[in-house]
Amino acid sequence: MNREQRIVSAALQNRGAFYQVSPLVTEGVFSRHIQLVWDMIDAFYELDEQAMSIDKQVLLDKIVLKHPKHESHFSHLLAEIDEVSVPNTVEEWLDLRRASIESRLAEAIMAGDGKDVINELIEERDLCEAQKETEDDSTLIGMSLEKVLKIVAPENIIHISPESLALRLDGGLLRGTQSVIYAPTEVGKSLLSIEITCGLLRDGRKVVYGGNEDPARSMLMRIYSNLSGMTKKEMQENPQDAEYSAMMQGYENLVFLDLSPGTLSDFRRAIERHSPDVVIVDQMANLDAGKVMSKVEKNEYFATQFRSMAKKYDIATIMVHQASDDAYGKRILEKNHLYYSNVGVQGQMDVMIGIGMSADDERENKRMICLTKNKISADHSCFPITVDPLTSSVVE
Repeated sequence: MNREQRIVSAALQNRGAFYQVSPLVTEGVFSRHIQLVWDMIDAFYELDEQAMSIDKQVLLDKIVLKHPKHESHFSHLLAEIDEVSVPNTVEEWLDLRRASIESRLAEAIMAGDGKDVINELIEERDLCEAQKETEDDSTLIGMSLEKVLKIVAPENIIHISPESLALRLDGGLLRGTQSVIYAPTEVGKSLLSIEITCGLLRDGRKVVYGGNEDPARSMLMRIYSNLSGMTKKEMQENPQDAEYSAMMQGYENLVFLDLSPGTLSDFRRAIERHSPDVVIVDQMANLDAGKVMSKVEKNEYFATQFRSMAKKYDIATIMVHQASDDAYGKRILEKNHLYYSNVGVQGQMDVMIGIGMSADDERENKRMICLTKNKISADHSCFPITVDPLTSSVVE
């Protein structure tokens, strides 16, 4: 098999491999017939969101249906494709793409191409590098127990609020991990993310908060309210007291990105400039991927990219995401209640925090937190919290 056929084989064997390579495929990379096969694989996965792989004969039947005159050619092409090592093939593709991008970048610089062209190539190279890092987990040989225990020592845990959540995460989050907060609209995603943010600020942690859902002034008002403990009306009556109180509680450790809708590069630049402990993405589904994708592909793509950033920069990332329509009115959420994701986003998370609410809960300012995934402590319990909408905080 040639390189193109190995890439196709990996995509047939593993849906995840297809999604990892697909965002990097640009026009003219594949030969004409391989590109047609790739497009059919893309259409198959988009139509069947449950499929984790594709049978070669099923794919051939679909191709022949559209191109009956070329049955012999495609039969021969697919017959040559055998199973391959998916991780190795994906890495091979990424190495090839990175070399190609760096060559084009060097040519653009030598030719004096415009800043936009050069920046676009740099961003494409960075995305390729980030994708490779996701596949290339570090191999640790002979690490002592002392070093392993140091990673999870209390002083290295990023403590979060509310305390009821922290207790179920053995104190908080670990660097290099990724979490998701998800709930239906108007249930409390932003409130919980603000509570977590303000708890981090009080602990002296630096937070990059990327907001593309609600207006920045509205979110900052709510953060001020949480930190100062004052309602909007009280802050309007005593603005100096409110600001002083918020500053004393760590407001200056916040880097707020007002995005519309925002890109990976926006976050990468902020991370490299400000060196945060935690990055919060509110909301993941609104970001611009710079490429046409289905909603399922887009969600998995961003989940993969931000997980890679968490590892690369030794930070914790928290994604804010919508719950699916069938989560409305439910107190207990499950992993499959994520909006437009079957397994892709879930697979990129170390902690999944679902927020449920019934009609009675809403009247009583109650919410139900469900740890639907927890690789930190393995506690998958659901527990109630009380919220104060006027100060965007959790009442313990």
